Amino acid sequence: MASVFWPENDLHWPFNLIRLLEKAAIINMTTTPDVNVQNRADSGFGCKKANDADLKLQAQSLSANCFFNALLREWQGWTLKRDDLNSNHSPVSIENDGVITFPLNDRNLMIYLRHFSPSGRHQFLLPVILCSEGRAESLSFIQAVKLIVSTDVLWSSTYRSQFISRVNRSVENIQATLTHHQHHISEIFTQTCDFQTTEQSLLTGHSVHPTPKSRDQFSADDAMRYLPEYANPFKLHWFAIEPSLLEADSVHSLSFHQLTKQLAEEDPNFPRDALNIIGNKTLLPAHPWQAQQWLNSDYIRQLLKEQRLLDLGCIGSSWSATSSVRSLYARHASFMLKYSLSVKLTNSIRHLLPKEVVRGKEIHQVKYQSPVGLALQQRYPNFEIITEPAHGAIKGSNGEVLAETMIVLRENPFKNNTDATELLASLTQDNPQGESRLVNLIQTVASKGSISTIARAWFQKYMEVVVEPLVIAQADYGLLFGAHQQNLLITLKEGYPNQAYFRDCQGTGYSHVARELLAVGSSGEHHVDAAMGNRLFTYYLIINSTFGVISALGAGGCASEHELLRDLRNFLHELRQRGPRDTSCLDYILDSQTLWSKHNFYCAYCNINENTLADPLKVYHTMPNPLTPTNA
Repeated sequence: MASVFWPENDLHWPFNLIRLLEKAAIINMTTTPDVNVQNRADSGFGCKKANDADLKLQAQSLSANCFFNALLREWQGWTLKRDDLNSNHSPVSIENDGVITFPLNDRNLMIYLRHFSPSGRHQFLLPVILCSEGRAESLSFIQAVKLIVSTDVLWSSTYRSQFISRVNRSVENIQATLTHHQHHISEIFTQTCDFQTTEQSLLTGHSVHPTPKSRDQFSADDAMRYLPEYANPFKLHWFAIEPSLLEADSVHSLSFHQLTKQLAEEDPNFPRDALNIIGNKTLLPAHPWQAQQWLNSDYIRQLLKEQRLLDLGCIGSSWSATSSVRSLYARHASFMLKYSLSVKLTNSIRHLLPKEVVRGKEIHQVKYQSPVGLALQQRYPNFEIITEPAHGAIKGSNGEVLAETMIVLRENPFKNNTDATELLASLTQDNPQGESRLVNLIQTVASKGSISTIARAWFQKYMEVVVEPLVIAQADYGLLFGAHQQNLLITLKEGYPNQAYFRDCQGTGYSHVARELLAVGSSGEHHVDAAMGNRLFTYYLIINSTFGVISALGAGGCASEHELLRDLRNFLHELRQRGPRDTSCLDYILDSQTLWSKHNFYCAYCNINENTLADPLKVYHTMPNPLTPTNA
């Protein structure tokens, strides 16, 4: 397959292309350049030590995949030309799988595809080509972004300069990560992972987003210290607070006060003297970066002055950031910790809201204290919901919760666990120097067999272990889980999916089925009607996660995406044939010509904080359904 990079020994390639295009007087896609480009294996790109120029190009290539995939889903002003790949009459000698044309008023952008994905996540080739008035020139990714935004062909927005800046910073952040890992990139995409390793292996971020690694408010030093991809452990910043100043709740057998004390007591490096001085105060284990934001508050400083809040400092054992950045893990601890973090990551400032922390506690009660939870666990013992049974936050001077101080305790099924575990987002992410972890895994498993056969068998196991429990949770029990790629973890057995975990109960909801089975009212915005619930659930599990798996397998040449889509359609059809309580979501997935997908590009382009929207569907749009019979 052709590389996403041009070979380093062909430095004059763009100028040769310009001359070829000028000679052909190409101003649209009726003709394509006759350029012979070696693939990465021939050029030896991945076998040499990367220099700064290589790393910059790698970062732009990874970013281009995320950016253009998001844009193609949401903006319909482009056209696709695909050549007959079985024909010997293709006008293009550069190995490609089609070309996208973006009309920019009187000019055209041409973007070649390394892989066209029926599932919707394509692989692009750089550079981008700009054709205008019989001339052509090659553009870098950032140049193309600036041109697309400046020509006013997209939506109206007053935040375009800010958007370009965030795209550029995201590329720079990815380049910094690649630089940090340049001597062991191959290990990230081939080594066996436990929970901590897989959480720290997500180099690029959201695979369909224009700014996948944007992180406003974090300095370069902050990033190096606190981001998971740098794998640097750090201590928590501990406080102790008067109970009257704390808004806290727990549906665990232990109170929030008891749970945070337990976290300290089970830490072999937590100083015992600290426990002796707090009296009846409640321990608050804060994220060290967020703690500094607390300490910038006059109100917090006054509480410290009055000794109603004690600052114990950064003490105890080290913790590590998970892929979400604001959730932390320690191998010794019974709970993970999820925080409000005053940082804008992708589409939103990561502040937890009181209405959101309710969901983790409700799911905990459903899992452990209801017939619905018991039935789901008995039916799918290899599927686990990681709940969030307790939270705490400091009250402001008016008694209202300070959202920026919110702390959530999340179950930790990976305590002292070294099982082979994969975060789905890390498993399917693009590799700047080769194949994805998923493709490398399939190739290892298939060392003595057919790759396509093994890939389809692996996907079948994925559907049984991951897709089926989540679909049945919705269809038979009315439980809606926002199971996108960063919320799904898979443990492997002999290379195949064996157990699945869903985490992040902020993204959960109830349909009418759950309300009936649990005998609860319809209060709360996570109690949704069928249309909204089905659209949101399908976006996360099917479009984001499962189509992402199919696209990764297709891009790696492991299996035909059309075959995998048919496998998925047949699997879901069989689930519907079983006659679950509510077939409306399966009907929507299998019978609709279009599916609703999130406006990740539009949100970033217009600077929308999706967490504060009253109607989540305002940032959704329709896309063609690859599972319709004519496509699957």
